[in-house]
Amino acid sequence: MSFRRTIILCFSIFGLGYLQAGELINPITISASRSKVPLEEVAGALTIITRDEIENRNAVYVSEVLQSVPGLNVSQSGGAGALTQVRLRGAEANQVLVLIDGIEANDPANGSEFNFAHLALANIERIEVLRGPQSSLWGSDALSGVINIITTRGTYGKSLRVKNSYGSEDNVEGGLNFLAGTDRFDISMGGYYIDSEGINIASNGNERDGYDNTTLNFSTSYQLYENTEIGLIARHTNANNEFDPGLPVDGFGETDTEQIYGRSFLHFNLFSGSWAHQLEAAITDTSNDNDDEFFGRSKTSATKEKYSYQTSIRVPDFMKLSVNQSLVLALEREQERFEQKGASFPGFDPNQRQKITNYGNVLEYRARMFEDVIL
Repeated sequence: MSFRRTIILCFSIFGLGYLQAGELINPITISASRSKVPLEEVAGALTIITRDEIENRNAVYVSEVLQSVPGLNVSQSGGAGALTQVRLRGAEANQVLVLIDGIEANDPANGSEFNFAHLALANIERIEVLRGPQSSLWGSDALSGVINIITTRGTYGKSLRVKNSYGSEDNVEGGLNFLAGTDRFDISMGGYYIDSEGINIASNGNERDGYDNTTLNFSTSYQLYENTEIGLIARHTNANNEFDPGLPVDGFGETDTEQIYGRSFLHFNLFSGSWAHQLEAAITDTSNDNDDEFFGRSKTSATKEKYSYQTSIRVPDFMKLSVNQSLVLALEREQERFEQKGASFPGFDPNQRQKITNYGNVLEYRARMFEDVIL
């Protein structure tokens, strides 16, 4: 067992940021700070992709819409389901923090990087891409930036979204998402399915490498009192993709991938919202089961458990200087467990188990003075 303790103090002075992409109904970002802030107070290079822009792209996967983001590079090692990596400003793929509804989705079983191959756009409402070092706020995975993915939440009333399509390579897609809500309650649940015969990657042979993906999503929140809210978010993906391990010749190889994400939260405010508290627990559970004719079967699996408490307070303007101030304190404990299994060879044994526990403490101070200066 190993432990790593990190204490970070963030203090920065910056000016006006900028926004790219379509017009926003609510100009607020939740990734540029530990709390929600107006876009005009963001100094970093921020791109926001809205639901309208996603629908206009007519794309299938998140990685497709990310290709137009400045400073971002997408690489895919084959057809549908093949490893898809995203890099920001030339950094490695495991130096980009990916959040899905506030859950750290980076896979400890895949070198701590997130494989975008299995993330479809079916129920994605908004994507925020914050470029540049963000480790002071979000930890070591955010060395080159943060990609924050927000799924669709329940809306007032009831609605049902249905999607079906058929395309080349016998590509079949289907999606269903039910949304409902009231003044105090909202719920969103649905599923997405894709099945493709794929394409032939090998230069010799005509075998096509297929791919299928089934994803289920659920989120709900309930306002217990005027100042108290509880919620639950869950997401499950099961995917299978075939590949040719002996390129450039046809061969047999396949990978079964399972991703489970979950998060529960309790948020409450005191003193008319001036003092906010957030208690959260999140889990990421992944496994990658590989089978090919050259190396046999191998498997990597990992579990990440995270517990956090965050409090923020609006500091009163005692001196009557027209200064809006806020202070945020976050305390986090995260534990990762990793296991690898595979065939042993003389001088090489891949079988291992690892565990690491991280403690993070973040302090953030923000102030707006004279309407034009952001500290």
